[in-house]
Amino acid sequence: MSTASKIDMERLDKNAKASQDGEGYMVLARGNGYRIGIVALVGRGSKISHTVEVLVRALDSDHEVDTTRMEQILKITRELTERDYSLSTENDGWIYAQRSIDPALVETELQFLMALVDTPGQTL
Repeated sequence: MSTASKIDMERLDKNAKASQDGEGYMVLARGNGYRIGIVALVGRGSKISHTVEVLVRALDSDHEVDTTRMEQILKITRELTERDYSLSTENDGWIYAQRSIDPALVETELQFLMALVDTPGQTL
């Protein structure tokens, strides 16, 4: 697992403003079976909105279904749903979750998410 030592929201916002599509992205943490990031999107009047995204690998290709892993994924997706994340699936066995967030709450949310996906004994 690797995490950003400090979340530089100013740099993220600056990158979004400078980008052609008005979007900036920063990986906050990643492990073998997950990635956590934040998106900054420039809207009307140069107002920037922020979204936290979580990707969790539900299935590995060419492997048998691991019921223990599926139970862990179910727990994670339930917790994310309770925190108002919207969930969808990706073509390659990943679950994608996202929700809007106030920049002041990003550090706290990252701590919660890391505890959720980095549980001892978990194989994510």
